[in-house]
Amino acid sequence: MSNTIILGAGVTGLCAGQGRRRPVYEGLESPGGLCASYYERSYRFEKGGGHWIFGNDEDSLKVVNDLSVIKRYTRKASVYFPGSGTYVPYPFQNHLYLFPKAVRKKVEEEMRRPLDARAVTLHEWLGDNFGSTLCRLFFWPFHDLYTAGLSEKITPEDLFKNPCNRADILRGLTKPTSPVGYNVTFAYPRQGLDHLMRQIEHYCDVRYHKRAVKIDMRGKKVFFEDGSEAVYKKLISTIPLSETVKLCGLDGIEADPYTSVLVFNIGARKGARCPEDHWVYVPSSQSGFHRVGFYSNVDASFLPPAGCTKELVSMYVEKAFLPGQKPD
Repeated sequence: MSNTIILGAGVTGLCAGQGRRRPVYEGLESPGGLCASYYERSYRFEKGGGHWIFGNDEDSLKVVNDLSVIKRYTRKASVYFPGSGTYVPYPFQNHLYLFPKAVRKKVEEEMRRPLDARAVTLHEWLGDNFGSTLCRLFFWPFHDLYTAGLSEKITPEDLFKNPCNRADILRGLTKPTSPVGYNVTFAYPRQGLDHLMRQIEHYCDVRYHKRAVKIDMRGKKVFFEDGSEAVYKKLISTIPLSETVKLCGLDGIEADPYTSVLVFNIGARKGARCPEDHWVYVPSSQSGFHRVGFYSNVDASFLPPAGCTKELVSMYVEKAFLPGQKPD
């Protein structure tokens, strides 16, 4: 019996396994979970979309680089407004000099109002911090897609993803502003995420094809699909919380709201209107997607080796779903 066992060999599970030197049980046959690469017709795609390595902590980046050599990039992202067919640099609220005078005037008035500070939901927080003009333009419709309709039910989340400095917004009414946000720069392993996951795996004791089907909390035992079981004193579960609750048989407990994201990967010939951005946020779309990313705009290694980088594109499209929903 191990004092501690870990469920799930995604990034969190692998790092827990490496740090605690305890066995990791994984239902699939490879590590990394959604943070792993795969190859289709010589295109490189990511299982979970554009999983770039964000953050500027040099110690952390050195650890990653020692495992799998990384390359660094400077973000190029935009917001696309389908109604006008225009791209505005991200974060768009800091580049309002590109908008009509009437819009800028309304935003300036709203930015000079005091904050209410009574926001409870994400929808309310956005309205209080950015004002109704910017929210109607982008924040409310985008976050309705991004959260699959939960923005009026959940508390403010991912606040670091919505840079809200009123001084920057006011400066951006007349001129470009300096890049801001948690992802101004980012990194990616030169040999792909799958290589990084395999490198972490070398330091772990991963037991594959061990899909958990039941957790006996009283008996401190995990049962697996293959009929085997594992006894523990402490259990670290890195699989989704909603699934952990089910495995524990905790009936009657209301699950926290969450979404699932469909990532649709595409390798194709580049169209004439294909942007040069690394990723693009979209506040409205007929099929309900909220973001498009371009792997090959980040790095040509996502394209077939013999491919012409001027003609081909490797990209992904993201759409959020509520629990139980599936694409038609």
